[in-house]
Amino acid sequence: MRSDRASEQRASPLFGRADQIGALLGGAAGTIAGILVPDQPVTYAVVALTGLLTLVSFRSYPVAFALRCACATLALSLSAGLSLTGAERAFDVLSGGLIGILSLITVQTLVSRCSVRPAQR
Repeated sequence: MRSDRASEQRASPLFGRADQIGALLGGAAGTIAGILVPDQPVTYAVVALTGLLTLVSFRSYPVAFALRCACATLALSLSAGLSLTGAERAFDVLSGGLIGILSLITVQTLVSRCSVRPAQR
């Protein structure tokens, strides 16, 4: 039986610690980068794309999580100057969460209705 890597990481006692360290380092790095990087719409788009690419680019969860936190912090600091972009970002996050929840409910419903029962002898 193939084990799920994400569930193994969640079962690990270090999973919470990796999140905390990644958020601390990534948040600090994103804040410093936000001070140094000019706030332009193109820069914001590159940071948003980079944040999405961290979902598939790294095998190491702590590194990917730290980079996602850095990108999120940098995007928020860049959007502070562009209120319209910040509102668009908030809308995207909320609508993405809603789509994710609806997808999860739909898949769970389909799986529960289509589950295969063992044949009786």
